[in-house]
Amino acid sequence: MDQHEIINMNGNLNTRLLMAVLMLLLLIYMHIYFIRSINGCLDFLKEALPNIDILRLETIQPDQRDYAELTGNIDQIFTLHESYSREMKARKLYDSEFMARSNRKIPPYDGSTPEECERKASISKYSFCHKKDFIGLDSIGAEMCFPNKYSNSSALQYYQNDFDINSNLYPNIILEYSSTFALLSLCPITRYETNVSVLYVPLEPFRSICFGGNIFIQHLLKAFNGYHHVLMHSIKTLLQEKDRGYVRNCITREYYLFMDHVPLIRSLIIPFFSMSLFSYLTLMVFRFLNNYVTNIIVSMAYLTELETLRNIYSTMLTLLAILGLKVLMNTFFQTDSFILIIMLMVWLSHQLSLLFFHHSMTRNYWLKFNYLYQFSFYVYYYRFNGQFGGLSLYVAWSFIEHSIVFFLQHYEIPHLVQHAIVYEAIIRRIQQ
Repeated sequence: MDQHEIINMNGNLNTRLLMAVLMLLLLIYMHIYFIRSINGCLDFLKEALPNIDILRLETIQPDQRDYAELTGNIDQIFTLHESYSREMKARKLYDSEFMARSNRKIPPYDGSTPEECERKASISKYSFCHKKDFIGLDSIGAEMCFPNKYSNSSALQYYQNDFDINSNLYPNIILEYSSTFALLSLCPITRYETNVSVLYVPLEPFRSICFGGNIFIQHLLKAFNGYHHVLMHSIKTLLQEKDRGYVRNCITREYYLFMDHVPLIRSLIIPFFSMSLFSYLTLMVFRFLNNYVTNIIVSMAYLTELETLRNIYSTMLTLLAILGLKVLMNTFFQTDSFILIIMLMVWLSHQLSLLFFHHSMTRNYWLKFNYLYQFSFYVYYYRFNGQFGGLSLYVAWSFIEHSIVFFLQHYEIPHLVQHAIVYEAIIRRIQQ
């Protein structure tokens, strides 16, 4: 290797290290600013929270507010009744996209039929709703709704609603919190009939302090984290240390559990065993999958029915094992994309160590660095409930990528060059 190639490799290594460090600094900055700006942003709801059954938060897009101001119906549009309507429209759009990708159906709220749940919020109005002005709410006024226990069934006025699939409602994020899990799965009509009180708080990302104090941090939150975890953390900081509860994403129908404060030792032990178990099972499943795919290719040359049938059964069992591993990893990770990326990272690390890394230093230390970076991601993800999960995963991968280039440049490539020189010397001696 000449000096010019060595300089280029050093520059590439330094660039990757600089990128990884910059991503780490960005994560630290966003985490510190995020915690500092969000802590206490919903403190004005502390007194009202014990008196209600469900807390409902919704992000309002700027174009929706502009449309409401243009029509002069801002007080009528941002109500609990209209929030249920927007939820149904956004959910119908989400379901159409989800079923198009997976060919699966998503169940409605509870045992009710989809026709019942797809009426406009299932109820025309809660029998008693009033605007609640909270000190500290710099957005659209909140609305507290209490069902009338003495109201008869004629108060429930149904009417059909035409759902516009192309409506710009999918960016809305709607979360509901309750200390009782069963309340979150109830249709609005069932909530009305069972006298469930709801506190509806619409929040505007570019006006509320929950989403940062400047435009820069708001765009960073939207790009790397999304408003979903902002609302999650806002609810978590609103609760007391001993409070437990459940959060439901009304559009995606995902549930989250808020537990007591996690001790430090627990936030280290659980990610360690989770990473060890997931890595071991991933390697085992991919190893069997690789073996069965190879056997299928070999058996196709013989075209024997017995071998083909046996390999088909083996492959189906392996695919079922992958699905089982995905379900198991769903207990730790919240999204399927993280599961796929983690599985690919583990498999790629194993293949690199097995096929390309032969130097003793690389074999002894690279996997340790690799799993150390993965462990740091697991700890951060578990400790902060998936907050900045995408950015933290990218930071971990950046450092893993830097370690790959580092060990290749300092150990593997010189090792290969040395072997090539020795091989050429042996060939010359034989030829002489």
